[in-house]
Amino acid sequence: MPGRVAALSVVGAFAICGAGCDSRLRFSADNLMVSAGGLSGGGNVNSPGVGASSAGERASGSVTDAGPSGGGAATGGVAGLSAGGGAVGTGDLGMIDAGGVGSVDAISVGEVHACALIHRNVRCWGRNFLGQLGNGSRVDSSTPVDVQGLPPGVTSISSGQYHTCALVNGEAWCWGLNDYGELGNNSLEISTIPVKVEVLDANITSISAGGQHTCALVDGAAYCWGANDLGQVGDNSGNDRLVPVPVVGLDMDVTAVDAGELNTCAIRDGAVTCWGQNPNVDPNTVWERIPTNVERATGATAVTSGENFSCALFQDVGVLSGGTGGTVGPGAACWGLNLYGELGDGTRTESPIPLQVKGLKRVDQISAGAGFACAIVSGEAYCWGSNSEGELGDGTTMFRRLPTPVVGLGAGVTAVSPGEISTCAIVRGHAYCWGDGKLVPTLVPLE
Repeated sequence: MPGRVAALSVVGAFAICGAGCDSRLRFSADNLMVSAGGLSGGGNVNSPGVGASSAGERASGSVTDAGPSGGGAATGGVAGLSAGGGAVGTGDLGMIDAGGVGSVDAISVGEVHACALIHRNVRCWGRNFLGQLGNGSRVDSSTPVDVQGLPPGVTSISSGQYHTCALVNGEAWCWGLNDYGELGNNSLEISTIPVKVEVLDANITSISAGGQHTCALVDGAAYCWGANDLGQVGDNSGNDRLVPVPVVGLDMDVTAVDAGELNTCAIRDGAVTCWGQNPNVDPNTVWERIPTNVERATGATAVTSGENFSCALFQDVGVLSGGTGGTVGPGAACWGLNLYGELGDGTRTESPIPLQVKGLKRVDQISAGAGFACAIVSGEAYCWGSNSEGELGDGTTMFRRLPTPVVGLGAGVTAVSPGEISTCAIVRGHAYCWGDGKLVPTLVPLE
């Protein structure tokens, strides 16, 4: 188990690990958006079940009351940017229009930093005390900076807690914190610029940065590396790995892998399997060092792991009822802890079995963060769960047990990435972020 926090300082709205602090205690999930593959995104949202007022709980400083009250914006954080034209303040809930179509292709949020892919180049912003911006320094930046030293032609990015990875021509490059080998370069040295992940051939098709570990797919096989004290690497050893190692039993036919805070989930032949910290909320199991199938989770097309919960998209969410619900059609479901309503089922009761996210049908994409999740339905963004810093983007700090629309974005959302207390999205090629005290989306000047 991660060690106790011995020293913790707070800068703005972010907790920063000091001496004696195990940084694995705070995390922003991988958050690279996963998509529904061949599912149609043309379904409608059940409006009465989305953002219902009964789902909101105002934060008041205790777990029972759903968490602490919202604070102010942090200097240099993910959403703490000078937005320039098109910025939306907390008192303006109108539609955002940045004008024209932008060129942001992907976006991924870490705990206190974020990165975006623009014309196959990567730019990052936020806190940089561990080199997570990848620009060769440890100086924070409230404006996006170019990642230095990446080969040309980046195709995807994924931000973990304090590190980020990118795919370039089938090879993986990572930068930032490396206390447990999460950069995969057979070292424990922090790197302020990208380093190449060793061992893997140039056939990597996806990469996912988690809390302090990282996973990738290579020719249908899953590999992981980094922190492994709770089995999150999946090699049945419990030993941290400085280079990629195969995940036990997942050597072929794996279509997705997603690294969460302290666990990992994958899809093989449509079945969801997870490993690491308490993947199935089994009170008799503290962790699983090898993949374990999630009950009833079959016919899955995408999976995402957050902080103590996971979500997936299914071809037919009727399978979640154990065969008693008949054919329901495509949808999203979540399982795990449910302290803030992050399962989206209208309750705060944990579940080892996936529960359908209420009010959303034919979900295009879904992504899990730290106690909250977001999804895209017909080009519109919805979020639910923890909201103490405005990370749901609904103009409030009220926790939501049901999906609620992100205000101001309208249609045209193609990606959304929830982090620790911030969220970012791509709308018509432009990047917007919110949370960290900013209650509604703000345009990020990336171009």
